[in-house]
Amino acid sequence: MSSRVAAYSVLAVAMLWALGQIAWQFPKLPEEVASHFGRGGEPDGVMSKAAFTIMMLGLTIGTPVFLVGVTYLTRFMPVKLVNIPHREYWLHEDRRESSMRYMEVILVWISIATQLLLIGVNWLTFQANMQKAALDTTSTAFLIVFYMVAIFGCCGWIFWRFRKPPVLEAS
Repeated sequence: MSSRVAAYSVLAVAMLWALGQIAWQFPKLPEEVASHFGRGGEPDGVMSKAAFTIMMLGLTIGTPVFLVGVTYLTRFMPVKLVNIPHREYWLHEDRRESSMRYMEVILVWISIATQLLLIGVNWLTFQANMQKAALDTTSTAFLIVFYMVAIFGCCGWIFWRFRKPPVLEAS
């Protein structure tokens, strides 16, 4: 299985998980959902159950579609508009397709990390609403740290992959 197929498979599972979570939670949510939390996890913003569910569905579906769509559109952009290290070398016509596939896989993994963050935040929000309590700030902080590590890891992969190109011998 290629890394591209594996990444899309994991993303599909994460999206199905998120959609299943939303479907399972919807009937259990109160009519007015605390949707924003301030210091100490105290709720300071509410929305209707339907609006909250539509927002979560939009994020769950929209985020990966947007990120993968941006990668797809980048294939058609002029090289000067694509911002990767040493782009003239890596986006040369001989290497462009390989480089764009690599970026696609990285953005799918970023989408997966974002999906996991959304699943976690949605679950914590659901728990706070069901218990009529403050948001669990320790778990929220853990999710944010996990997400940042994943994003920095993906950026590290990008910088490693697109590091300084080898010196080519003149013929």
